[in-house]
Amino acid sequence: MDVRPITPEVARQLNLRTNEGVIVSRRGGGTSAAEAGIQRGDVIREVNRQKVRNLADYERLTREAKDGDRLTVLLQRGQMSLYVAFTVGRG
Repeated sequence: MDVRPITPEVARQLNLRTNEGVIVSRRGGGTSAAEAGIQRGDVIREVNRQKVRNLADYERLTREAKDGDRLTVLLQRGQMSLYVAFTVGRG
């Protein structure tokens, strides 16, 4: 799964109230993130209940994740927020 920062332009295009978080720019098929329902265009606001304000936060929170670790992610999809969980390294 690839993510990118939320620029003011992206925030405006997606009608986001804030540019905090990161946006999913690409998600491979057959991965555990895909199985969990993460979609291109989803905004990641938290990883394991820790706030993601920017790309540096996301990288810090996911850098140590190893195959078999479980991640819980808070997503914003349009006006809806939802938690998804998946195991790192499957697929």
